[in-house]
Amino acid sequence: MSTPTVDRPALRACRLARVREGLKKHDYAGIVLFDSINIRYATDCTNMIVWTLHNPVRCVFVAAEGPVVLFEFSHCDHLSERLGTVDEVRPAIAWTYFVNGPRVEEKAKVWAVEIADLVRTHGGGNTRLACDRLEPVGLCALNDEGISVHDGFEVMEGAKEIKSADEIDAMRAAVAACEAGMTAMRAALRPGITEQALWSHLHQKNIELGGDFIETRLLSSGPRTNPWYQECADQKIEAGDIVCFDTDLIGPYGYCADI
Repeated sequence: MSTPTVDRPALRACRLARVREGLKKHDYAGIVLFDSINIRYATDCTNMIVWTLHNPVRCVFVAAEGPVVLFEFSHCDHLSERLGTVDEVRPAIAWTYFVNGPRVEEKAKVWAVEIADLVRTHGGGNTRLACDRLEPVGLCALNDEGISVHDGFEVMEGAKEIKSADEIDAMRAAVAACEAGMTAMRAALRPGITEQALWSHLHQKNIELGGDFIETRLLSSGPRTNPWYQECADQKIEAGDIVCFDTDLIGPYGYCADI
């Protein structure tokens, strides 16, 4: 499969418009996104994407009618400079226990005051705010500021249901990278190779072709293929063994090829 060229500005504009359509449909003033996959969908800005999936140290506010404000990790303002989707970058106020210890509530209040100000400034009197991932202390802090918080995943999953032509090209690119990775695995498959060593060829080819990461480690061989859902191990693959795998590959442009 040949790798198509993707019109990145058009892809970004379409996805951001889809998010805003969802906000207006549900009567939300805006949405706060912590999930790094959702941040990428709305802005195409990536930063330590796997680490920030479990360390919520950056977020983005998207107004239904107004700006996109990215709260970025320290010294990373330059990452969104040329994307065309971010109107303003502010220092992120990380209020998790990992970062702040016993000062969590104090920091969460500072964060909530800033978010509430954006909602009041750009919401036209609407204080309904969607959020995708929000720790309880952050939810309480927003409620204390008079902000009504609602589930943002409905907005984001709804936005992703319809793919533009550029998104389909991006998906084709991810599938092409995945197929190249599977070809590399087949070429490396020989008796004596471990499951983990075989699995590594898929990772290498994906990264080589501009992909991001692989979400699982689902590869097993011989008797380990049943029951399914065993992750790859240092098991050596023997002659005649069946080898089963599930790619779960996040390829170029951040799109998934699940084969």
